[in-house]
Amino acid sequence: MLWIKLEIENQSTNPISIGNVFPDNDIILYIPSNKKDIYRANGWTFPNIFYGTRNANTILDDNLEYVCVTGENVAILLRNNNKSRSSALIKEIVATNYKVVAIARSTFDGCASLNNVTIPDDVVRIGKNAFKGCKLQAIDLPSKLNSIGESAFENGALIRVDIPNNTTIIERKAFYNCKSSLKEIKLPSTLISIGEYAFAECINISTITSKIDKEHLFPLNNVFADIQPQVYIPFGSLAKYEELVGWKSFKNYT
Repeated sequence: MLWIKLEIENQSTNPISIGNVFPDNDIILYIPSNKKDIYRANGWTFPNIFYGTRNANTILDDNLEYVCVTGENVAILLRNNNKSRSSALIKEIVATNYKVVAIARSTFDGCASLNNVTIPDDVVRIGKNAFKGCKLQAIDLPSKLNSIGESAFENGALIRVDIPNNTTIIERKAFYNCKSSLKEIKLPSTLISIGEYAFAECINISTITSKIDKEHLFPLNNVFADIQPQVYIPFGSLAKYEELVGWKSFKNYT
């Protein structure tokens, strides 16, 4: 087993069972083909699991470092080597037909001058702390995005957050402490979980549009600050919203 900072490569077809071995589980794991189920059953519950082997050499473009994974022909943005950058264009494809599908943990953490970023549509995961402390006022999240990691946009300056239709998970503190900047949130019907404090300390949210219908609505645990925004919901869902923890604290439903 090879330990490479943000990454683990384990080519065993019969992985050992692990407990809380890793203090941070937002790790990139490379494993043999078609073994995700057995790995997850043995405690390897990382959000980034890829089939195949990690290419030994990374690819550097505009001080952005990518790693390619054989087997799935995908690439991951591993790190940013320019903390003072004001913009970042994340490549859609690196090497030969390796689509960029993930942004690793802490890639742009602390890039206080970053105010413009382009993320390709094939990205399905934005890792923990990926844009923490960045002063982005706007961002177009990729259409295939599945999950947003813990504190991914914490301490940011976003004005509007439009979560794409494929997103299922917003992890805890994802947009924590956007303070007075964040005004509007749109939540898709595909969401199944929003972590604690995801939008806490975002005190100026005035509008929430939720497309989650009454059959798929779930409780919220300390997700929002003490706010009273206008909340737009699907037709026929009001009774469910008014009875569930977290949602029932809102009074202005439409």
